[in-house]
Amino acid sequence: MRALEECKRSRPHIVPPQEGLYMADSFNCNNDGTRVIDYPPHSIQSLLRIWLKVDPSTEKKFALSYYFLLDFMHICEDDKYHICMDKIAHYPFSLGMSNSRVSLIKALWNLDHSFYEEGMKLLMSRQVLASDITDSQNRSILRLLFIESKYNLALQYLKTKHPALHLPDDL
Repeated sequence: MRALEECKRSRPHIVPPQEGLYMADSFNCNNDGTRVIDYPPHSIQSLLRIWLKVDPSTEKKFALSYYFLLDFMHICEDDKYHICMDKIAHYPFSLGMSNSRVSLIKALWNLDHSFYEEGMKLLMSRQVLASDITDSQNRSILRLLFIESKYNLALQYLKTKHPALHLPDDL
């Protein structure tokens, strides 16, 4: 934890996304709509406690854990941590996550952190299968792009992924 605190002090310009715009919420909810954990977690221990719960699904637990590791990697972008970062980058593949799911989580993380072009590039790549993106994730992605006035990116997304628009307020 000392390394994490050192990274936070040396990078005060890194700020979390605005409240309520977390794409992580798309895999941080149980079937009844309740949150699994408060994100960002208060501690690594609180993140690890989700593994002791029956809900959510294992896939959602992997997604939340990987999302947290992406946050951690972003904070510690120093050369002295490169060996650790390389191991963290291989974490999802060692657990059998598909390329599509890994790219989707990375894309959502980029959108949360205002790296819109990078996130959309990942989302619109052939690596991310349209079947892996849920309706609520499609809705969240489009709403975020509209809130941030990224209309061209939203239009490209609609043309590329053809998300199903079921609700009247989807657009």
